[in-house]
Amino acid sequence: VSVDDVWALLTDYPNLQKVVPNLVVNEVLRLYPGVAAPPTVVHDPATTSAAVQCQTLAENMKGAVLKQVGGAKVVGINFSARTELEVREWPLGMPDFAHYEDEVFEGKSRAARVKESRGRELTRYV
Repeated sequence: VSVDDVWALLTDYPNLQKVVPNLVVNEVLRLYPGVAAPPTVVHDPATTSAAVQCQTLAENMKGAVLKQVGGAKVVGINFSARTELEVREWPLGMPDFAHYEDEVFEGKSRAARVKESRGRELTRYV
């Protein structure tokens, strides 16, 4: 299977439950068409937070808001989980706002930054 075929499957939002195991409900609440040529830089990185830069770029990407319910039976017990999530397509990968590709950033090694981030609360667009 080609990368393009996998991408087409994963971005066919209305039909995800046909290819994702244990996805019981998959409802598309909103589709984002994206723009033909999304910008790569939208703000001055020196004066704009990574969160704002990421959010602005994401708003130009294709994607969807999905309501999903997953379910499985384990050892005779039924489990389910439901969520509403917004997905955006980053075909070239997300920009490295967190500088994880840099071995040293702001005087800290990658390992030290990862260790610090483990306790960080998940924040949208960061």
